[in-house]
Amino acid sequence: TWGKNNPVTVRLTLTRLLGKIHPVFHCSLLKPAVTSRVRPAPLSPPKPLIVQDETHYEIQKILDSRIHRGQLQHLVLWKGYPLSDASLVKSGDVHADQLIN
Repeated sequence: TWGKNNPVTVRLTLTRLLGKIHPVFHCSLLKPAVTSRVRPAPLSPPKPLIVQDETHYEIQKILDSRIHRGQLQHLVLWKGYPLSDASLVKSGDVHADQLIN
C-alpha cells in the first residue's frame, strides 16, 4: 500500500524482509506495476499412487542430500509439484536408486 507524502514523494508500506529501509521515495524512482501479464492456470498436482494401502508419490529429481543426526536424507522434488513442495526424505524411504548419485 502507499500514500502520497507530498507532491513529489510517496510513502510505501514495506515488508519486514526489506529491513529498515526508509519508506519514502521520490516519484521519479517509481514505475507502474505490470498487472496485465497472462499467466497459465496452475495445473493440479497428480494423484498419488496407492500400493498396498500406502500412499506413494513419484520422484522427479533428487536435488540434494545431507546427513542429519546420523541419518542420510535426500531433498526430493516430487513429479508434478512446484519446487516449494520439495521435502527432505530419509534415504531408506526413497525408492529411486537411479536418481541417487
